[in-house]
Amino acid sequence: MSVDKAYDITQDLIQYLLSLDIDYFCISPGSRSTPLTLTLAKYQNAKKAIFYDERAAAYHAVGYARATGKPAVLICTSGTAPANYFPAVMEANNDRLPLIVISADRPFELYDTGANQTVNQQNLYGTNVGGFANIEANGTMAGKDLIQAKEIVQLSVKQNKPVQINVMYKKPLEPSEDYNFSKIFEQNISETTRNTKDIDIKTEFIIIGELNYLESCKMRELLVNTKIPFWADIRSGLRNLNVANNISNFEDIVENSPDRTPTNIAHIGGKLVSKKITDYLLNSHKTILTAFTFREQKAETFCKARYVYNISILDNIKIFNMSYKDILFMQYISIPANSGYTDYNICKYIYNNAPNNACIFSGNSMSVRNFDAYSGKESKALYFAANRGVSGIDGNIASAVGMAAGLKGIAKKLICVIGDITAIHDLNSLSTLQYAGMPVTIIILNNHGGSIFSKLPIRKYKEEFDYWKTPHNLNFKGAAEMFGLDYYIVSDFSSFKESFMEDSCKHRLIEVEI
Repeated sequence: MSVDKAYDITQDLIQYLLSLDIDYFCISPGSRSTPLTLTLAKYQNAKKAIFYDERAAAYHAVGYARATGKPAVLICTSGTAPANYFPAVMEANNDRLPLIVISADRPFELYDTGANQTVNQQNLYGTNVGGFANIEANGTMAGKDLIQAKEIVQLSVKQNKPVQINVMYKKPLEPSEDYNFSKIFEQNISETTRNTKDIDIKTEFIIIGELNYLESCKMRELLVNTKIPFWADIRSGLRNLNVANNISNFEDIVENSPDRTPTNIAHIGGKLVSKKITDYLLNSHKTILTAFTFREQKAETFCKARYVYNISILDNIKIFNMSYKDILFMQYISIPANSGYTDYNICKYIYNNAPNNACIFSGNSMSVRNFDAYSGKESKALYFAANRGVSGIDGNIASAVGMAAGLKGIAKKLICVIGDITAIHDLNSLSTLQYAGMPVTIIILNNHGGSIFSKLPIRKYKEEFDYWKTPHNLNFKGAAEMFGLDYYIVSDFSSFKESFMEDSCKHRLIEVEI
């Protein structure tokens, strides 16, 4: 039967993914994707998470990739469903994260006929993916199509990029009654291998950008054995490395004492949150910059680098001090203590008082900037992430939960810090907390509007400013009740500290009125 042939093709694709240890599948409900979902349901060794909303599923997959360095697989039906993946695909592409979209589709003969739930899904994401393959699962060339799809999978793994596999199914979508779901297919799998290299990094100062969890572990091993001073972006997961050569206040040195900055600088990793340091690297005439990037990441500062080298966590990396300068040339510039009830002090308190082995996920806009500017180094294991590839406001809760799912067995608690507008964008993702695998604390900094725009020149147009700030009088108590979270609302620093430090194994939502 033609339908059973489609199931053979689907089984072969799923088995191929599992053979590469790609075993985390984010499934959204739909009819046209029935062969994919039913096949996955039969495989006990496939980890499956079910999502009401494709956008949440896709951002969950982004968070999972940040934590593991592995792609999650997105499964959806036809029509608008794969279009809802688009923002997360853009994020993954910009931050060089692997991601595999398998979009179910209707056959070619229904294209451009006005048929229900039918759109042209061919290469839906354009240049935002590293590759595209189409499988006509019931067609005579399905086997050849499958070979191309497997090559696309390899591309995602090797190049750390999102890819799309579009699978066309004809009705009926259910297999024959005696179909065998335990068929074993002969597989010609080209191994995912990487050539290891000897990498010598000679410098007098290191700037570390965004890293995923495995890259962060690699750099941690290297940095504890060197005396070269370094500054770690908050998304590197290394800000908390409590060693003397961790110059956590380098941003203040750049701003207040640029004459004390080094000349030869190595930038390791991806983008930086700090605009001050980015601008300094771009505009400094004395800086000699060399970039070393995992996953072939891109960063604004790389245009200033003399050389850009692609490196891997499998490489034999050695760091040498070029000048052997004493790190006292960058003595600590003290930051005045300020314990006021402000969003940046709340972020600083969260970072400094988060429990050991916690993972922190920050929303964009003000939260991640506050963490980056004010968090010091604390001697504990913390992992930190934020969606700064394209810095969207959407999907932040979903990404946080995806990160926690990827760090299951490594981290003990997830702390997600977001603004009120960001929370409103992604409230439905509170339904995904069941996949976190650890207690989750959602902290919503509620200043009743988008405060980031008050930092821009447009704020001088006071009468028109509401179009940017989008003020509201909402609170999040109802959302906490709807999704079964313990709820706290605080309006002063002491109340926040008490709520935050409460030892709880339950999912919680702390609303901070600012």
